[in-house]
Amino acid sequence: MAHKLPQAADRSCHLPDALRLSINLILRSSLEHIRALERQDQRLNAALAEHMVAIPRTLDPIPGIGPLFAAGLIAEIGNINRFDANEGKVAKYAESKWRKTQSADFTTDQTRLTCTGNHYSRYYSYKAGNATRMRDVEYVAYYERKYREVRAHQ
Repeated sequence: MAHKLPQAADRSCHLPDALRLSINLILRSSLEHIRALERQDQRLNAALAEHMVAIPRTLDPIPGIGPLFAAGLIAEIGNINRFDANEGKVAKYAESKWRKTQSADFTTDQTRLTCTGNHYSRYYSYKAGNATRMRDVEYVAYYERKYREVRAHQ
């Protein structure tokens, strides 16, 4: 596919030879860079898979959570025993929630998102949750139901 790009560029519009040579050079170097990044990505994924073999994982059955998100979550959470087997403490570690703002009987819908806790743990949690939401029918239905429940700022 990559070798067809310069040919497609040649056929797309007529360019002077000097310009065509420089564009082909740019295309060629960009494609070489893409190939190098793909090779590096494959090597990193293989190294990650080697390290993850030794760690028992319970996240694999969840659709959308692959070795990268599992490794990120495991790395950020660390030893689960430090949370005293309390999933609430684990969730608070990567906490982000909407502030509650109210006065007497008035409760506002215009609140800010409060992000506390470990930034990287929150990142992997959000990314893994979104990947799961996009790949599992049950999660899609739950997300859409919750999305429709909110009046503003969905």
